[in-house]
Amino acid sequence: MQVMEEIRIATVDNVDRVRDRLSFEFGFLAQQGFAVAVDEKRQGEQTLFTCRLQRSDAKSAAKPADLKVMFRHFLANALSDLIVNDWERSILTQLLRSQYDSFNLGEQRVILSSASRSLDCRTNGRPDLFRKIERKGRVLRLVLEYLASQQEMNLDGFITFRLRDYRDQLSDAVGQAVDDFLMEKEYLEFVNLLRYFVESQEPKLKLVHVIIQPKGAFKLIDDKGATVNNEYLAESFIEVDTEVNSEDLLVSALITIAPERVILHCPAELDRLEALDTIRNVFEGRITTCRSCHLCKEDRRAVTAVDRKVIRTTAPRTGKRPTH
Repeated sequence: MQVMEEIRIATVDNVDRVRDRLSFEFGFLAQQGFAVAVDEKRQGEQTLFTCRLQRSDAKSAAKPADLKVMFRHFLANALSDLIVNDWERSILTQLLRSQYDSFNLGEQRVILSSASRSLDCRTNGRPDLFRKIERKGRVLRLVLEYLASQQEMNLDGFITFRLRDYRDQLSDAVGQAVDDFLMEKEYLEFVNLLRYFVESQEPKLKLVHVIIQPKGAFKLIDDKGATVNNEYLAESFIEVDTEVNSEDLLVSALITIAPERVILHCPAELDRLEALDTIRNVFEGRITTCRSCHLCKEDRRAVTAVDRKVIRTTAPRTGKRPTH
């Protein structure tokens, strides 16, 4: 058959996936009466795929120029799909190891998984197929532009030198994942320190009820129903000139009291306050949550345990909490 168009694709990596994807893509062309042949040849470390659009004996209303455009489009679709689905993980790995070489293999796996999730998820953390489709669309456009004037593509080189914006997007995802990992690590170290402090001191009270007030304010009640006195808390705080978050005060108050048991009375809509995550981690095994007793249903006036003083806590805020 007469060759109408010939394009050569060279690659070192993912040879099997390239072979399978080209066969799959050109299968659609064959179903529409197009004759496409793919020859494979090994050249050193590279494998060269020669893709040929051949003139078919079947009659077609399409003009030769249109057939060539369709051939390139099917080929570009296959290559852009391969880049986003098969090369992306290796690109993320290369970026991580070249820019941040201090992480061990286990830490790298955690960071890479986080980077992949951030690329494919919306800000609320839910997977969004359209984010990957958008990335593929940008890559597809650049592949089409390249194939419009070139008949040979070194796929690995194209990814490195022609997809700068795409690689920058992946690099940003890696950088954010590294920041999140370090923040999470710092937070967990902080929690472990607080847990050690709690476990190593004598409890000041056997039981503390924590009642979460509107807007995150809180009230502490002991096992006899009395509001916890300031004398238990004063050692945790010093007066300063700036206002602090009541969540910090709650964490510091419980760390100071170190109760044997904590019962948390919290409406569901406030359950994901950062301070509550910290308290659950520090008092793991000592804490339970209640939503239906008389303390849960009482009038939740905005009262804190420190008489509205302008104070600060010694507990640092990291801005990051692990997901449970």
